[in-house]
Amino acid sequence: NTPGECCEACLKHTPARQGAHKCNVWVWCGIRESCGSQHRECWLKHLVHPHATKPAREGPEVGWTSGIVGADAEERARDDQEPATKKVRKFHILTTAQGELVHWQTRVHYYWYLKQKAECDKSPSCEMGGFTRLLHSGQPDDLMDEVPTFVAQPLPESVVPHEYYPVLNRPYALLQWVQQTKVPEEYVMMSEPDHIFLRPLPNFMKRDDRPAAFPFFYIEPHRDENIPIVSKFVPGGKISREDAETIAPMGNSPTFLSMKQMRDMVPLWQNMSVAIFKDKEANEKWGWVQEMYAFTISLYVIGVRHVDLILHMMAQPPWDSRMQMGPDRPYYILHYTYGNDFSAEGKHTP
Repeated sequence: NTPGECCEACLKHTPARQGAHKCNVWVWCGIRESCGSQHRECWLKHLVHPHATKPAREGPEVGWTSGIVGADAEERARDDQEPATKKVRKFHILTTAQGELVHWQTRVHYYWYLKQKAECDKSPSCEMGGFTRLLHSGQPDDLMDEVPTFVAQPLPESVVPHEYYPVLNRPYALLQWVQQTKVPEEYVMMSEPDHIFLRPLPNFMKRDDRPAAFPFFYIEPHRDENIPIVSKFVPGGKISREDAETIAPMGNSPTFLSMKQMRDMVPLWQNMSVAIFKDKEANEKWGWVQEMYAFTISLYVIGVRHVDLILHMMAQPPWDSRMQMGPDRPYYILHYTYGNDFSAEGKHTP
């Protein structure tokens, strides 16, 4: 009859069969006008990555109340507590770009980096470090004097014909950067030209051995149809559902890593991206986001079993319409990738 009782039911839930998941998310409806026949219903759920999900709708007009329980809630509470003596961990911002088609985005992106870096530098605890545009067209361009740039060669077509999928150039460019350069920062934030920095960014890594990333709902290695494909690219050629659930729903950007993790992971990511591209089943199933799957599976293969998934790291209009996700959770990046379309009558149709 109450949200507290629903929460308690989730805490006490016992799976009906061996191997099934315990409840870690509860949902309760308390407004009859909003919920109709579902008024005062309590739904017990399990999400593989509850921190990577937020309610579909929010606000006083929404009749549903929800919460997270168990180890997931306890972990969030621990992670929200800032250590008494937090060390400053500078990170280098690395933005990949193909060439002149994203020039205007790159200039806007770099403008907002400079603006937020200047603001950040006013604080002794500023963690924003240097900036590099990773240009993987293979040729210097007219932004070289305006934006700090490393020119990388595109992946040779002799390795695999990929003209229609230029994203394969990204891991190969990162491999060249890791092998040929050295930066003073011990951490890296991977970004893209269509990111606008809304405020000075902290290093979101809660521990030095745990990457931090924005979660993408469409990266789902643990789903039944994906497990056999993921198995092709892990040692032993097989992965259990339990292990697949430890693979984070993420891509390479926006993501924070240590330089050590970069050096360990990038060569594997490069090879795995090519392997997935050549695999007919994986290529067809994962399509344009296959390189994102290659990235997160590579982290799993090098032994990363926990990635801190930070939803308020990035807002994605029109799905996000406010400057903060909730109290004390402001958005730090605006990702303008989704179309904002309108009908002839002026109705928003994203």
